[in-house]
Amino acid sequence: MQKWLAFTVGVLFLVNVARAQTRPGEETFNQGSFSFNTYTETFGDLSGHKVQMAYETAGFGYYYANAVSLNLELTSAFVHDSGPLTYAYGANLILRQHLVRRDNWSFFADVGPGFLEAGQRVPASGTSFNITFRTGLGFTHKMTEHLNVIGGGRYYHLSNA
Repeated sequence: MQKWLAFTVGVLFLVNVARAQTRPGEETFNQGSFSFNTYTETFGDLSGHKVQMAYETAGFGYYYANAVSLNLELTSAFVHDSGPLTYAYGANLILRQHLVRRDNWSFFADVGPGFLEAGQRVPASGTSFNITFRTGLGFTHKMTEHLNVIGGGRYYHLSNA
């Protein structure tokens, strides 16, 4: 089973569509609200396999408790290894908790499993179907009432299935 680690650097965008159980003046990320997430990520391999990935991810989240959401995400990616560039797709289930919430910003942690199916083996000595795991820290900054820009860094693990 091949493993590799990566650090996520990217610009993350979170559109918080808080429709359920919110009143004017309440903070975002409240229980019963929903979010639509879209973000990009890039990964640089830290394990010596020289794998590079660029992701585009979109998904929906539900805040089942104040400041705690469960997010289902679909992702597409370009993967570059020692061979030709290939395309990949997958899904993630992410648990996110906003640890500190203020009027215009928040600090959060997230964690979750997923899978990735690539057009070729990733890395070249691995498999095309992979189980993934990610965890990280980040922040949000309120741009408008329903739009937050978010950014952060993640530990990313890809395990060949």
